[in-house]
Amino acid sequence: MVYCGKPSRGCQNCKTRRIKCDEVRPTCTQCRKSNRVCPGYPDEFDLIFRNETAAVKRRAQRALSSSTHKSSPKSVSSRPTTDWLDIETFSAPALSDTVSSVPATESYLESPLFSQSSPVIVRSVDEPRSQDEESEAALVTAPESVSAGKAPMTLESPQLREISATAFFMKNYISIPRHGDSMRGYMEILMPMYKRASANSLLHRATQAVALAAISNYSKSTGLRIEAHKAYGKALREVGASIRDPETSRSDELLMSIMLFSLYEAITSTDDSRTAWTRHINGAVTLVKLRGPDQLRNPESLHLFRAVRATMLTSSIQQGKTIEDFPAAGNWRCDEDQGLNAANRLTVICLNLPNIKYYAQDLLARDKTSSTVIDMMTLIRTAKDIDSELEHWALTLPACWQCRIKLVCDSEPDDLRTAEFWTGPVHVYGDLSMANIWDDYRVSRIFCQAVILGCIAALPPHARTEQIERISAQAVHVTRQMVDDFCSTIPFLLGFDLKSRENARGQDEESIKALGAYYAVWPLFVTKKIPCIPDKQKQWLLFRLYHIGKNFGLSEDQMLNMARRHVMTSGPEFE
Repeated sequence: MVYCGKPSRGCQNCKTRRIKCDEVRPTCTQCRKSNRVCPGYPDEFDLIFRNETAAVKRRAQRALSSSTHKSSPKSVSSRPTTDWLDIETFSAPALSDTVSSVPATESYLESPLFSQSSPVIVRSVDEPRSQDEESEAALVTAPESVSAGKAPMTLESPQLREISATAFFMKNYISIPRHGDSMRGYMEILMPMYKRASANSLLHRATQAVALAAISNYSKSTGLRIEAHKAYGKALREVGASIRDPETSRSDELLMSIMLFSLYEAITSTDDSRTAWTRHINGAVTLVKLRGPDQLRNPESLHLFRAVRATMLTSSIQQGKTIEDFPAAGNWRCDEDQGLNAANRLTVICLNLPNIKYYAQDLLARDKTSSTVIDMMTLIRTAKDIDSELEHWALTLPACWQCRIKLVCDSEPDDLRTAEFWTGPVHVYGDLSMANIWDDYRVSRIFCQAVILGCIAALPPHARTEQIERISAQAVHVTRQMVDDFCSTIPFLLGFDLKSRENARGQDEESIKALGAYYAVWPLFVTKKIPCIPDKQKQWLLFRLYHIGKNFGLSEDQMLNMARRHVMTSGPEFE
């Protein structure tokens, strides 16, 4: 490949006229002066691939044209088919028609913990304009530059790009060290499974699709996104055959591939992603149930079982449904005698939370009869019992889980838009995974307080005794404490004190920052709208969310999907 000189980033009109383009956005000055329609500027992908052969360029253009054509309303969707999910075994369970929406009469019931969707407004400017809009907006601004040297976009062979993308994905998203007591997802076992699988296996195809999707987001490459889309479609088409094969239908490889499909949907975040993600999780849960208790005998299968179980919590909450039974003694708690680590103990405690949400939404929509009031009192006690279990979990963690106070901020920040710290201590943890699990614990406790406060707000005046008022005050206190502790954790998640961590671990700085930001998104969505915390604290939390969107180039859908799913760790998150 010969050097062809520095590529021009000017618009096509200026190139054709052979004049200098000032590259002003959205319309260059030359086009504006000559009353021409400025066609815009080439993206980095086009500039990098200008040295490819004409045939490769034509193939890429045809693929993009075909994809664009198929996405029109009158044509067949270009999305890869998911017919395998329509097999009877994998049909998604219908949502219950008996659950009514919670009346929007109490701000606690409007929390993301209870809502079925969390609308986010995308603003095209760098800062929000008013405090009213601040509470709903999610600023999303792509970073000005991307480190192209880390992205394998200069490799002309599709096979080389897949290999390089997979290596990039493994290094930057899989290999970050985690303490053994904090492992609960499926990523920890992906690498050994990938190494054992054959090159043309379903697992390899699923991994390549996810890797290409991840790196296309990182590099903002349309071409790699198209390749990821094609790889995903090929992998999906192989699933049906795997399900029909008696040897592969209950394999760990098939289950891992389905979990990777759910990760692909979270990364790409198209209009259909949420439905497809839910169907993938429903399929994984059905597979786990078909595999039965025998899977608990194999360490890798047990790891996948626990990952699917944790992800099931998220899906059940989103769908507003209860958790279906697992065919084993002890139900979904059937592995309690097999050495649960701290992360999985937290998951087991949270298994009742989807049922509580389902019941709370139904209960709070009823007429306030005497029997309804009794049921509300019972639900308050149930939520308090789970909250006590969560508190006991935190109090009995080993010393390695405890955070250290790095510094203390004595006053509120002057500029909420740019402040790295909120008032109070700044916590640092053993690793990002531990910080993430601590935040899941805090979100779970906030969930319990939201149920308690929602029920208390719905009680008739005669039922609000002194004891009930004390319970209400305690719930508000716990909520504020959990939010304060999360605020103390945000700097660590977003890269504070990173140099010392990087030197100790030898990890890539950007990958650690990206993963920490990923972990921070969901708690930020939850806490920024909690009614009982100070307005300035809400604004600071909101601006931290803006910071993530601006620095990591996340779109509205990507941030919202990350917040809803957190599928890389499969923690107990709630809408």
